[in-house]
Amino acid sequence: MTDVLIFGDTERHPELRHEIPVSILDPFLYAETNGRRVAVVWSIEGDRIAAVDPTIELVPSETFPSDDLIEAGVDLYDIGPTLTVRQVESLGIVRAVVPARFPLRQADALRGRGSSSSPTSGSSTTADGARHRASSRASGARRVRRRRGCPRSPLFSPAPSRATRAA
Repeated sequence: MTDVLIFGDTERHPELRHEIPVSILDPFLYAETNGRRVAVVWSIEGDRIAAVDPTIELVPSETFPSDDLIEAGVDLYDIGPTLTVRQVESLGIVRAVVPARFPLRQADALRGRGSSSSPTSGSSTTADGARHRASSRASGARRVRRRRGCPRSPLFSPAPSRATRAA
């Protein structure tokens, strides 16, 4: 069975909102591994999640302190990704599928941790489909402009001269 990692909040990430239908504004780690569904969240959020879906295993974020990282002088921007690596390692995840919106800083930290683990894109067909749709939309827009006699997009057309506007 393929492990799954999702990192974010339930307001801006539909993948998480689907798994945990509770409004959580702080980013957190959600994982599916070995038939377990695990959320690493602040304790205060754990009670709300348990009330909605008691099958989700809750790991308090407080069990991953950042004091040692701060004392060691780790850059402020690297503390979050380092904690994410610790959380993933504690779950025993070596390789996982992630959604396309997985944060790059966390993904880079997971890839660079020295093991064979590396998040892979959740669905390359989704990305390919998006590229195809964008390409077909652009070609459709070009066809419409040609039919209307506009050689290029009106956004990039030169502004009319003052003499033309006065006429």
